[in-house]
Amino acid sequence: KNVGGIRTLTWPVGAVVIVDVIKEHSALKEAVGMGVPVVALVDTNADPSMVDYVIPGNDDSPRAIKLVLDYLAQAAQKGTEA
Repeated sequence: KNVGGIRTLTWPVGAVVIVDVIKEHSALKEAVGMGVPVVALVDTNADPSMVDYVIPGNDDSPRAIKLVLDYLAQAAQKGTEA
């Protein structure tokens, strides 16, 4: 809703990061349909079969989400510097 969908993003999109695959099922389906790799924080109550890179963890805990997203942001920053 906020971005307007993957189709309106500037290409190439390297990957989409999803925190809760159950709540964001439409974003997951759209990314898979467009061929965009999906990195997702997946809890035990979710099906990770459509996710390319699964990060097992608690997708309900703000501290856990912040930890994972901060780590991914640092890795992305290092990747752009190289």
